[in-house]
Amino acid sequence: MPGSTWEPGPAFRHGGAIDLDSGEIDGGGLEERPPRKSLRTEGRAIARSQNAAAQRWKPFSVRSKSFGARDNLPMSTGNVRASSARRRQHWEAIYEHRSPTEVSWYQRVPAVSMELIEEIGVPHDSAVLDVGGGTSTLVDTLVARSYTDITVLDVSAAALDTSRRRVDPRAQVKWVSADLLTWQPGARYALWHDRAVFHFLVTPADRERYLQVLRAAVLPGAAVILGTFAADGPESCSGLPVARYAPDKLAGILGGSFRVIASRRERHTTPTGAVQPFTWLSARREPEG
Repeated sequence: MPGSTWEPGPAFRHGGAIDLDSGEIDGGGLEERPPRKSLRTEGRAIARSQNAAAQRWKPFSVRSKSFGARDNLPMSTGNVRASSARRRQHWEAIYEHRSPTEVSWYQRVPAVSMELIEEIGVPHDSAVLDVGGGTSTLVDTLVARSYTDITVLDVSAAALDTSRRRVDPRAQVKWVSADLLTWQPGARYALWHDRAVFHFLVTPADRERYLQVLRAAVLPGAAVILGTFAADGPESCSGLPVARYAPDKLAGILGGSFRVIASRRERHTTPTGAVQPFTWLSARREPEG
């Protein structure tokens, strides 16, 4: 939480870059750096970085290849590809016309995310996946907290490029430009983090596809953290309808293969001063067999 004291080990930064055509790349090198004292201090540093990026920000267009199937997850074609293209077009337009600090989901410090990550006990060398990470500052905070295996996935290549340019170029981060609903995981993760993707899935088919990808991507025993609009939250966002959730409804959708650890209610304040209630849930995937 802002103002609380964190006791990290030495923070490390690693080398990395993004290939916007292939959508992902690993980094290299290792350098020790002094630990930060608190999440508030980190937030100020991230804000300075984002303010500098906002001053340099210009609308631009980025093209990236569609991602095809790489494993055996069931996926239809045709309408799925058309829907994926529409989602990509919509979110590229959002990020091309708004700076990172202007979007309604902007937060200087990902306080609830970090509280739940630390509470559920995700080891710092675990494989972490932030779905819909876009221009979120979670990646900055995870790097500062010494997490060393971070993947950020977003449908918008423009959003990922903005974050890549903001994050320390030595940071070991994989940047994946893909539509989550057509993405085929090439690895398995110990943490799945989603702030504000799931609530955009308003059809049963899209929600089921999300759960298929989730189950394919996370290890047995993995942590899952979901943040969605609460039952009394907004009915739409960024020109799209959304679904709203109470904790029990969200837990029911995850199903019996996930054991709920904790829930939170957050009142997020947007850059324009509007208040958006969020429901947060953390869970662990039950061991297989």
